[in-house]
Amino acid sequence: MANDSDDEKSPWHTLERRKTVSKEPAKRAKARFNLIRPLDEADESKKWSAYIAQRKACNATIEELYQDDISDWDGPHPLMIQIREGYTHILQSIDALKNAESNKLERLADCVAPWEVDVQGDGDMEIQSAEIASRIHSVYRPAAVDVRIFYWNKPRMNTVEWHFNISYRVLDPVPAAKPRSIREGSWKPMITAELVDHGRRQWNPKEEKTFSMLGRDVRKVHDTIFGAQSDVPLLDTIRLMLASIGIVIDFVKP
Repeated sequence: MANDSDDEKSPWHTLERRKTVSKEPAKRAKARFNLIRPLDEADESKKWSAYIAQRKACNATIEELYQDDISDWDGPHPLMIQIREGYTHILQSIDALKNAESNKLERLADCVAPWEVDVQGDGDMEIQSAEIASRIHSVYRPAAVDVRIFYWNKPRMNTVEWHFNISYRVLDPVPAAKPRSIREGSWKPMITAELVDHGRRQWNPKEEKTFSMLGRDVRKVHDTIFGAQSDVPLLDTIRLMLASIGIVIDFVKP
């Protein structure tokens, strides 16, 4: 008998984890993680088993981060709260999801899983460096999307330099093992931005920005997270990718 009752709902997740006696991996995944109409093809069995294994591992990592093992904060690290609230906020702002079926927003919100949160400050609430990575699990198929950011800020007496690099990878199918190092694996560039001093004797800052994703790249991420039939706009897919690492972007709609 399959048993998926070995852990209870965490403070991070909104929905209760349902129990099932089914031995079919797709049905077990649907019950345990509140998936939406998951594919249940014969050749998908091993992929769903891997999905279950790595998502359980990711949930364990979330528990460690949520218990504030990464700082001296009294309670969850503010960035964890920012990711959770920001991701939910973006989902709630998407017109295509406002009339969604019961619990769909909660199901999608529960799919984001930060697995690396390393933030270094100067003691005055100023972030000097950060390495953050989150995994967005699909609610339709045994796949996921990882998003990561590297950031550093170097203030000096009369100048400042900063740099951040955001990249992503589509995991289809997702491997059974949980992600280890934010620096390992093959990633694709998403956004790079920096303010660098190009002067030799006098400060001459230059801001440079690059967005590297093509339409087909965003479409692949969209289809992985929402399914190919979803009418969620590609722009909102990008906003969700950014929200998964703590960057929330809102637009004023006419």
